[in-house]
Amino acid sequence: MIDSVFSLAPTPGKVYISIVSGDRNVAGLSVLDENANLLNFVPIQTAVFDFLMQPNGEMTYFGGSKYYGLDSAFQLVDSFGCANSYTPDDHELIVQKDGGYTILGDMLTYADLSSVGGSSNAEIQGNVIQTFDSGGNLTFQWRGIDYYNATDAQGVNFTHAPVDFEHANSVDIDFEGNYLLSNRHLSEVTKINGKTGAIIWRFGGKHNQFTSLNDTIGISYQHCARFLPNKHILLFDNGNYHA
Repeated sequence: MIDSVFSLAPTPGKVYISIVSGDRNVAGLSVLDENANLLNFVPIQTAVFDFLMQPNGEMTYFGGSKYYGLDSAFQLVDSFGCANSYTPDDHELIVQKDGGYTILGDMLTYADLSSVGGSSNAEIQGNVIQTFDSGGNLTFQWRGIDYYNATDAQGVNFTHAPVDFEHANSVDIDFEGNYLLSNRHLSEVTKINGKTGAIIWRFGGKHNQFTSLNDTIGISYQHCARFLPNKHILLFDNGNYHA
Protein backbone atom coordinates (compact mmCIF):
# COMPACT_ATOMS: atom_id res chain seq x y z
CA MET A 1 0.00 0.00 0.00
CA ILE A 2 1.21 3.53 -0.81
CA ASP A 3 0.09 6.46 1.34
CA SER A 4 0.61 9.73 -0.48
CA VAL A 5 0.23 13.36 0.52
CA PHE A 6 -0.12 15.89 -2.27
CA SER A 7 0.02 19.65 -2.53
CA LEU A 8 -3.17 21.44 -3.48
CA ALA A 9 -1.31 22.71 -6.52
CA PRO A 10 1.30 20.13 -7.54
CA THR A 11 3.68 20.88 -10.40
CA PRO A 12 2.19 19.54 -13.66
CA GLY A 13 3.93 16.51 -15.08
CA LYS A 14 4.01 12.75 -15.28
CA VAL A 15 5.42 10.36 -12.68
CA TYR A 16 6.99 7.12 -13.89
CA ILE A 17 7.05 4.18 -11.47
CA SER A 18 8.37 0.64 -11.92
CA ILE A 19 6.54 -1.77 -9.63
CA VAL A 20 8.17 -5.00 -8.45
CA SER A 21 5.72 -7.50 -7.01
CA GLY A 22 5.16 -11.24 -6.71
CA ASP A 23 1.64 -10.59 -7.97
CA ARG A 24 1.83 -10.46 -11.76
CA ASN A 25 -1.38 -8.41 -11.84
CA VAL A 26 0.44 -5.64 -10.01
CA ALA A 27 4.02 -5.81 -11.33
CA GLY A 28 4.82 -3.57 -14.28
CA LEU A 29 5.19 0.00 -15.48
CA SER A 30 2.91 2.78 -14.24
CA VAL A 31 2.50 6.37 -15.36
CA LEU A 32 0.63 8.81 -13.08
CA ASP A 33 -0.29 12.45 -13.46
CA GLU A 34 0.57 15.05 -10.84
CA ASN A 35 -2.63 14.24 -8.94
CA ALA A 36 -1.75 10.52 -8.76
CA ASN A 37 -4.34 9.52 -11.35
CA LEU A 38 -3.26 6.41 -13.23
CA LEU A 39 -2.67 7.24 -16.90
CA ASN A 40 -1.07 4.00 -18.08
CA PHE A 41 -0.22 0.59 -16.69
CA VAL A 42 1.76 -2.05 -18.58
CA PRO A 43 2.16 -5.41 -16.84
CA ILE A 44 5.63 -6.96 -17.13
CA GLN A 45 6.24 -10.59 -16.21
CA THR A 46 9.84 -10.08 -15.06
CA ALA A 47 11.15 -7.76 -12.35
CA VAL A 48 11.43 -4.20 -13.66
CA PHE A 49 13.48 -1.26 -12.40
CA ASP A 50 14.39 2.33 -13.23
CA PHE A 51 11.39 3.26 -15.42
CA LEU A 52 11.62 6.83 -16.73
CA MET A 53 11.32 9.19 -19.68
CA GLN A 54 14.61 9.82 -21.49
CA PRO A 55 15.85 13.04 -23.14
CA ASN A 56 15.29 11.46 -26.58
CA GLY A 57 11.58 10.88 -25.86
CA GLU A 58 11.77 7.14 -25.24
CA MET A 59 10.56 5.52 -22.04
CA THR A 60 13.13 3.04 -20.75
CA TYR A 61 13.26 0.39 -18.06
CA PHE A 62 15.58 -2.36 -16.88
CA GLY A 63 14.16 -5.85 -17.13
CA GLY A 64 16.07 -9.08 -16.69
CA SER A 65 19.46 -8.48 -18.29
CA LYS A 66 19.28 -5.22 -20.24
CA TYR A 67 17.45 -1.94 -20.70
CA TYR A 68 14.53 -1.62 -23.09
CA GLY A 69 13.14 1.43 -24.90
CA LEU A 70 9.43 2.04 -25.50
CA ASP A 71 7.66 4.54 -27.73
CA SER A 72 4.63 6.61 -26.70
CA ALA A 73 2.36 3.62 -27.41
CA PHE A 74 4.47 1.44 -25.08
CA GLN A 75 5.76 -0.59 -28.02
CA LEU A 76 9.29 -1.98 -27.77
CA VAL A 77 11.57 0.01 -30.08
CA ASP A 78 15.06 -0.30 -28.63
CA SER A 79 17.38 -2.09 -26.22
CA PHE A 80 20.59 -1.02 -24.51
CA GLY A 81 23.51 -3.02 -23.16
CA CYS A 82 27.21 -2.90 -22.35
CA ALA A 83 30.32 -3.68 -24.40
CA ASN A 84 33.45 -5.67 -23.51
CA SER A 85 31.49 -8.44 -21.78
CA TYR A 86 30.33 -6.21 -18.93
CA THR A 87 26.82 -6.70 -17.53
CA PRO A 88 24.28 -3.85 -17.49
CA ASP A 89 23.44 -2.63 -14.00
CA ASP A 90 19.83 -1.75 -13.13
CA HIS A 91 20.66 1.65 -11.64
CA GLU A 92 21.33 4.01 -14.55
CA LEU A 93 20.75 4.62 -18.24
CA ILE A 94 20.82 8.01 -19.96
CA VAL A 95 19.71 8.16 -23.61
CA GLN A 96 20.70 11.41 -25.26
CA LYS A 97 18.58 13.25 -27.84
CA ASP A 98 20.69 11.89 -30.70
CA GLY A 99 20.26 8.28 -29.53
CA GLY A 100 23.68 7.92 -27.96
CA TYR A 101 23.63 6.64 -24.42
CA THR A 102 25.51 6.24 -21.15
CA ILE A 103 24.99 3.12 -19.08
CA LEU A 104 26.21 1.81 -15.75
CA GLY A 105 27.61 -1.73 -15.85
CA ASP A 106 28.87 -4.40 -13.45
CA MET A 107 32.20 -6.19 -13.61
CA LEU A 108 33.96 -8.97 -11.72
CA THR A 109 37.67 -9.09 -10.94
CA TYR A 110 40.03 -10.07 -8.11
CA ALA A 111 41.82 -8.12 -5.39
CA ASP A 112 43.83 -8.65 -2.21
CA LEU A 113 41.47 -8.09 0.74
CA SER A 114 43.61 -9.78 3.37
CA SER A 115 44.21 -6.46 5.17
CA VAL A 116 40.48 -6.32 6.01
CA GLY A 117 39.95 -10.00 6.79
CA GLY A 118 39.23 -11.22 3.29
CA SER A 119 41.07 -13.44 0.85
CA SER A 120 44.36 -12.44 -0.77
CA ASN A 121 42.67 -13.25 -4.10
CA ALA A 122 39.06 -12.29 -3.38
CA GLU A 123 36.44 -12.04 -6.10
CA ILE A 124 35.07 -8.50 -6.13
CA GLN A 125 32.32 -6.71 -8.02
CA GLY A 126 32.85 -3.18 -9.25
CA ASN A 127 31.19 -0.88 -11.72
CA VAL A 128 31.93 0.58 -15.12
CA ILE A 129 30.60 3.66 -16.92
CA GLN A 130 30.25 3.26 -20.69
CA THR A 131 29.13 5.86 -23.22
CA PHE A 132 28.13 5.06 -26.80
CA ASP A 133 27.52 7.39 -29.74
CA SER A 134 24.37 7.30 -31.89
CA GLY A 135 25.94 4.60 -34.04
CA GLY A 136 26.48 2.29 -31.08
CA ASN A 137 30.24 2.87 -30.90
CA LEU A 138 31.86 2.88 -27.46
CA THR A 139 33.38 6.34 -26.93
CA PHE A 140 34.14 6.36 -23.19
CA GLN A 141 34.79 3.72 -20.56
CA TRP A 142 35.65 4.21 -16.89
CA ARG A 143 36.17 1.35 -14.42
CA GLY A 144 35.96 1.97 -10.70
CA ILE A 145 38.53 -0.71 -9.89
CA ASP A 146 41.16 1.36 -11.71
CA TYR A 147 40.64 4.32 -9.35
CA TYR A 148 39.25 3.02 -6.03
CA ASN A 149 40.60 0.72 -3.34
CA ALA A 150 38.23 -2.18 -2.70
CA THR A 151 39.27 -2.15 0.96
CA ASP A 152 37.68 1.32 1.35
CA ALA A 153 34.18 -0.18 1.21
CA GLN A 154 31.99 0.38 4.27
CA GLY A 155 29.45 -2.01 5.78
CA VAL A 156 30.28 -4.97 3.50
CA ASN A 157 31.32 -8.54 4.33
CA PHE A 158 34.83 -8.92 2.92
CA THR A 159 34.62 -12.70 3.26
CA HIS A 160 31.55 -13.02 1.05
CA ALA A 161 32.07 -13.61 -2.67
CA PRO A 162 31.78 -11.51 -4.66
CA VAL A 163 32.49 -8.46 -2.51
CA ASP A 164 30.32 -5.63 -3.83
CA PHE A 165 32.81 -2.95 -2.86
CA GLU A 166 31.52 -0.10 -4.98
CA HIS A 167 27.77 -0.52 -5.58
CA ALA A 168 27.44 2.48 -7.88
CA ASN A 169 23.82 3.67 -7.94
CA SER A 170 23.69 6.78 -10.13
CA VAL A 171 25.51 8.54 -12.96
CA ASP A 172 24.90 12.04 -14.27
CA ILE A 173 26.61 14.20 -16.92
CA ASP A 174 27.10 17.96 -16.77
CA PHE A 175 27.10 20.49 -19.61
CA GLU A 176 30.88 20.04 -20.03
CA GLY A 177 30.58 16.29 -20.43
CA ASN A 178 31.95 15.40 -16.99
CA TYR A 179 30.44 12.54 -15.01
CA LEU A 180 29.04 12.45 -11.48
CA LEU A 181 29.16 8.95 -9.98
CA SER A 182 27.54 7.90 -6.70
CA ASN A 183 29.08 4.84 -5.01
CA ARG A 184 26.87 3.63 -2.17
CA HIS A 185 29.29 1.21 -0.49
CA LEU A 186 32.11 3.77 -0.57
CA SER A 187 29.80 6.53 0.75
CA GLU A 188 31.39 8.66 -1.96
CA VAL A 189 30.31 10.86 -4.85
CA THR A 190 33.03 11.32 -7.48
CA LYS A 191 33.31 13.87 -10.29
CA ILE A 192 35.13 12.42 -13.31
CA ASN A 193 36.67 14.18 -16.31
CA GLY A 194 34.62 13.11 -19.34
CA LYS A 195 37.61 13.29 -21.70
CA THR A 196 40.53 11.87 -19.72
CA GLY A 197 38.75 9.83 -17.03
CA ALA A 198 40.78 11.56 -14.33
CA ILE A 199 39.10 12.14 -10.98
CA ILE A 200 38.30 15.84 -10.52
CA TRP A 201 37.19 15.52 -6.90
CA ARG A 202 35.88 13.07 -4.28
CA PHE A 203 33.12 13.93 -1.82
CA GLY A 204 32.46 11.66 1.17
CA GLY A 205 34.01 8.33 2.14
CA LYS A 206 37.58 7.71 3.25
CA HIS A 207 39.09 10.07 0.68
CA ASN A 208 36.77 13.05 1.13
CA GLN A 209 38.30 16.32 -0.12
CA PHE A 210 35.64 18.69 1.24
CA THR A 211 34.62 20.31 4.50
CA SER A 212 30.84 20.37 4.93
CA LEU A 213 29.63 23.56 6.61
CA ASN A 214 27.30 23.02 9.58
CA ASP A 215 27.58 19.25 9.14
CA THR A 216 29.84 16.99 11.17
CA ILE A 217 28.66 13.56 9.97
CA GLY A 218 28.98 13.70 6.17
CA ILE A 219 27.13 11.32 3.85
CA SER A 220 26.51 7.59 4.23
CA TYR A 221 25.22 5.16 1.58
CA GLN A 222 23.76 8.00 -0.53
CA HIS A 223 21.67 7.72 -3.70
CA CYS A 224 20.79 9.75 -6.77
CA ALA A 225 23.54 12.37 -7.13
CA ARG A 226 22.47 14.87 -9.81
CA PHE A 227 23.77 18.05 -11.39
CA LEU A 228 21.21 20.87 -11.16
CA PRO A 229 20.78 23.62 -13.79
CA ASN A 230 22.37 26.16 -11.43
CA LYS A 231 25.49 23.91 -11.23
CA HIS A 232 24.65 22.81 -7.71
CA ILE A 233 24.56 19.10 -6.89
CA LEU A 234 21.61 17.33 -5.27
CA LEU A 235 21.78 13.92 -3.60
CA PHE A 236 19.82 11.84 -1.13
CA ASP A 237 21.75 10.84 1.99
CA ASN A 238 20.41 7.49 3.20
CA GLY A 239 22.47 7.86 6.38
CA ASN A 240 22.75 4.11 6.97
CA TYR A 241 25.86 4.38 9.13
CA HIS A 242 25.18 7.63 10.89
CA ALA A 243 25.05 7.28 14.67
